[in-house]
Amino acid sequence: MYKEINRRFSGGVFMLAKKNTQNVEFIGTGFLVSDLGYLLTCSHIINPLDSIVAISIENTNTFNPMTLSKVNFFELQLVQNDAINDVALLKFKNDIQPIVSKNIFGNSENVECGSSIAIIGFPFGNSGLHIQSLTHGIISSKIKTSSNVKLLQFDSMIHEGNSGSPLIELQTNKIIGIVTNRFNPSAGGATIMMGNRQVGVETNISYATAIEYGHELLTNQLK
Repeated sequence: MYKEINRRFSGGVFMLAKKNTQNVEFIGTGFLVSDLGYLLTCSHIINPLDSIVAISIENTNTFNPMTLSKVNFFELQLVQNDAINDVALLKFKNDIQPIVSKNIFGNSENVECGSSIAIIGFPFGNSGLHIQSLTHGIISSKIKTSSNVKLLQFDSMIHEGNSGSPLIELQTNKIIGIVTNRFNPSAGGATIMMGNRQVGVETNISYATAIEYGHELLTNQLK
């Protein structure tokens, strides 16, 4: 089933970066949701003043360089931004008509705890690891924040660079969330150091925003 998910979604998952006159700087992950060239990602990695680009990768079933010295990129524009629910909708600036699988949106309301999931993204892309990675886990909880935002909690340890990755349910082979962050028990408080290593922050409690927020942005844009 994981191979089927990789075949269905990996070609539509991109590295996102901000571009200046000299280079590009990795910021996270984004994924295609429409053959009109729209992508979803997390709002918190997007600065509306930056020039954002999507970086394509080679076939994931071949051996690829760990770090890319040269990249092929496509310029993007920010078309919708929902900072409260941490979702942003991007679009290719040029007339690109990508091939996107049909019926990719799942329903987070119907997802049960214990459901198997997969995540496709670029962990540690900011540290030169330019390899698309597929990881897996299970849904461990369904949460509403103090702002009434619906989150899916899962048990995979995500890393910087995974923000904006699609969270895919195995049973339905559909996207049910947008990976946003990981629980950090030391955030905003005292930390314990062991040598040069901070202890107690590497949890496998991770979160994804419900896909409905992203689907709503896309639907409103296409009206």
